[in-house]
Amino acid sequence: MSVTKMHPADEADLINFYPAHLLAKFPRVTPWPEIDPKDWFSWTWQLQHRLQDWAALQKHFSLLPAEAAAAQADQAKTNPWLHFKISPYYAALINPHDPQDPLRAQAIPTIQETIPLPSSHEMPDPLAEERDMPVPGITHRYPDRVLFYVANDCATFCRHCTRKRKVGLSSGRVDPQQWKLGLDYIKEHPQVRDVLVSGGDPFCLANTALDFLLQNLRAIKHVEVIRIGTRLLTSLPYRFLDDELIRILAQYPPLYIHTHFNHPQEITQASLLAATRLANHGINLANQTVLLKNINDDAAIIKRLNHLLLLMRIRPYYLFQGDMTTSTGHFRTSIQKGLEILDALHGQTSAMAIPRYAVDLPDGAGKVPLLPNYLIKQNSPEITLRNYQGKICTYWEY
Repeated sequence: MSVTKMHPADEADLINFYPAHLLAKFPRVTPWPEIDPKDWFSWTWQLQHRLQDWAALQKHFSLLPAEAAAAQADQAKTNPWLHFKISPYYAALINPHDPQDPLRAQAIPTIQETIPLPSSHEMPDPLAEERDMPVPGITHRYPDRVLFYVANDCATFCRHCTRKRKVGLSSGRVDPQQWKLGLDYIKEHPQVRDVLVSGGDPFCLANTALDFLLQNLRAIKHVEVIRIGTRLLTSLPYRFLDDELIRILAQYPPLYIHTHFNHPQEITQASLLAATRLANHGINLANQTVLLKNINDDAAIIKRLNHLLLLMRIRPYYLFQGDMTTSTGHFRTSIQKGLEILDALHGQTSAMAIPRYAVDLPDGAGKVPLLPNYLIKQNSPEITLRNYQGKICTYWEY
């Protein structure tokens, strides 16, 4: 497939096949004025210039009290969970004058991350990924699929990350030998038909590394589906302006990319451009949203997010209940809140815009899908059901 050369500084013109009224739904990102645009649109420059210490952060944001307390705790090295990195792109999406900005809460540490739950149910590894790891980097829980942990860096560290125990830390570094062990394990287990390449973020790797991984996975005859989990369409979409990367990805169909957008404010013309380039070259896109308290725990926000995703040709896939990860309790909603959101969406928008709501159970027990209760009574052949308007209806099964 040919790849059209695109100049990143002219995003609006590059997506000229989108009607103007649809394109207007996607705001443009304003680069920091002191940065040369040539640098700003470079994904490698963005990675090299991430905000990763409090002094750099305070050049762009006045710290809120809870953030200042986190800075003090971090400088005293009293808590290992406060390390952070924020790409300049993602930082530019945050309104520095809004203390309730939904992206700020996802990127900047607060002192709440140092306060454990009284119940002590939070865990560094709530999904028992390390326990179900037969070789380093491979989590094999479900019969026909594995998670392949290949990188421990991200463009922006999510404060709600389920792998805070190792992402960005020396304890989570991936030794090159680990890839070989993982590939050998997959080769030796013919029941594995689906491989989810994850991290960290695999797209923080160099093109040559990604090409090596995809080539070797596609060469395994029993591997049918390759998926890549990434947050970079959200936190650094300029990564996908790389023509060579697009050429590499297009060589290994069927390829699925799972994105991670949590709020409409994270969607811009740059992310639209990234999704467009991928979709135009046969890459299947689906989104996994994490339900986050005081950030997106509102049906109107989720509906708006999913409508924008569909415009980007990204299918809303999962709405995840927050994991029981250490230092993330302040982000978790009740399960009832998630069910209320799902119920509010049903009948108000198309099924394409309604993700599957799921809890990834602690201790590696796996994902459980959850639905509002539409089945009122089951006394075959008479089934009593509730519709989205609350109307009670009878269905007869014969």
